[in-house]
Amino acid sequence: MVRRAATEADGSRSAAVRWLPAALGAAVVAVHVAMAVAASAPVAHTGGDNAAYLSLANSLAQHGAYAETWHPGSPPHAKYPPAYPAALAIMILAGAKTWSAFKALSVVWTALAAGFCFLWLRRRTELWTATALSLLLAVSPALLYASQWVLSDPMFVALTLASLWLLTPYAAPPRAARTRPRNGPRRRNRGRRRASSSARSPSAANRPELRLEPRTWTLAAGLALAVAAWFTRSAGLPLVMAAAVFLALERRWKALAGFAALFALPAVLWQLRPGGEYAAEFLLVNPYEPDLGRAGPADLARRVGENLWRYAALYVPGGLAGVAGALGTVAGLLVTGLALGGWFRGMRRRPGVAECFFALYAGLVLVWPVQWSGDRFALPLFPLVLFYAAEALAFLWRRAFPAAGAASPAGGAAPARRAVAAVAVALLAAPSVLSWSEGARAARGCRPEAARAGPMACVGGAQARGFHALAVWAGRNLPEESIVFSRKPRLFHVFSGLQSVVFPFSRNDSLLLAQADSLDARYVLRAGWDRSILAYVDPVVDAHPDRFCQVVGLSFGADNVGSLLAIKSAQPIDVRNGPTASQDAPGEPARVEVCPEWAGPQQLPSSVALSSMIVPILDR
Repeated sequence: MVRRAATEADGSRSAAVRWLPAALGAAVVAVHVAMAVAASAPVAHTGGDNAAYLSLANSLAQHGAYAETWHPGSPPHAKYPPAYPAALAIMILAGAKTWSAFKALSVVWTALAAGFCFLWLRRRTELWTATALSLLLAVSPALLYASQWVLSDPMFVALTLASLWLLTPYAAPPRAARTRPRNGPRRRNRGRRRASSSARSPSAANRPELRLEPRTWTLAAGLALAVAAWFTRSAGLPLVMAAAVFLALERRWKALAGFAALFALPAVLWQLRPGGEYAAEFLLVNPYEPDLGRAGPADLARRVGENLWRYAALYVPGGLAGVAGALGTVAGLLVTGLALGGWFRGMRRRPGVAECFFALYAGLVLVWPVQWSGDRFALPLFPLVLFYAAEALAFLWRRAFPAAGAASPAGGAAPARRAVAAVAVALLAAPSVLSWSEGARAARGCRPEAARAGPMACVGGAQARGFHALAVWAGRNLPEESIVFSRKPRLFHVFSGLQSVVFPFSRNDSLLLAQADSLDARYVLRAGWDRSILAYVDPVVDAHPDRFCQVVGLSFGADNVGSLLAIKSAQPIDVRNGPTASQDAPGEPARVEVCPEWAGPQQLPSSVALSSMIVPILDR
């Protein structure tokens, strides 16, 4: 009886241990979802990317074409890969129309990213370290921020980590604790280097051995997910290249040939589409000031140096822990230095997909235009930064305290090392939770404001609200075939349903009028939240007041936040000889007359109309 009770107790303990990893992984995902939902508010992003994705998704759902419906002529789109808009299109066909519904999809993707991070780390390190590091990613400001917007980043990160999980060799237990069941299946490991004998290194017996996953379907799925990640963001190309290098190092030539065929067909079809702007914009000194010209070797060198400092001192501490200032700079440089050391050791021991991807993607981020840099572009690197920094820290601990840093006979980490790791994790998690609490408090205050004033109520200030109100008014009052110059043409299109183009970013004030006549663009929106209106629109109005008249204006209190101007038709202007705007920051534009056809009082949208949470373009 006693023996039977002991056997049952051992069985219960074994079952609990067997289910522990799944429980810990589910807990990491649950924590992230709870925090993301608490910090969510039904507002739109002030950038144009979220509007572009929704517009492309609507084009796929309604017309079956991947086209820029916001642009005159609706040309085919070739800048953003179609995987994420296709996911949004499925939601539209299923009946989704609100900002909150599409933002919920982002929470799903970031939750999957946290889960796949845990699974990938389980293949590289012990259970508790994997749990701690994946939890740090789950509560990080960068991942929580990504969950709040209709952007492709969450889907890209989730697919990237899923691919790394399937393509990464798993970490077998240390030699001293590893046993293989009698008559158990032998694992194939073709192309693997022999592990170093424990006699060659005193710590080799306590070092996990990397084994290649034998099942073919995991390899095929991992390669397919790498292609899917590239079809979600063009920045996924380093993952495709890393997977190819991994197959070459493993001498899996048949798999490499199949992967090349899998990637080549969609890549060729995508590259054959007309358009595509990333390459051209990438080579500019400043994508937002094309007049500065193309970047030369010296410009690229300065870009790499500035990006390296920004990511190490600002974006890594800010994105991982929400720490800024001098403390953030020190913490960022320390974590980045440890991560580089851990990555270097990984490359020396056995370079895999993660090691190759880290190098290639980091290189891409460093040569990216500084104006585009930010923690959202470094988000796919954050799990790897955490892992490599932890590996380097563990290595330094073993070198400093060989006895205290040794693994226990059961294969786990030493208590002292575990305590140090817990303190390090707490130091990073505490500011993240504090940053999240501030965001959650702001979200609670924003929800009633958004219900009253619409999806731009809490973002961008009065200027963004003015842009939204004028766009909604234009969609209800201007002819359907109208073309409008605006600072955010994709956002304007989503709010109004009208086609729009960005005004020329040029100091030549005649260029805007020449382009207006060539495109038959008869309106310009003087509303935005940067200085481009002052720099590129107001000088044209000052120089040619007879070519403009005011359709409607908008003020919030004493602040004039924008107006909609009509552009009168005229003979084409000689752009080459037209007057050039002053290089100085312009002031208020010349006062223009009211358009005769709009002379009566104009009724801007009421707060009830603006407060709708339905994406306007999906409700037309």
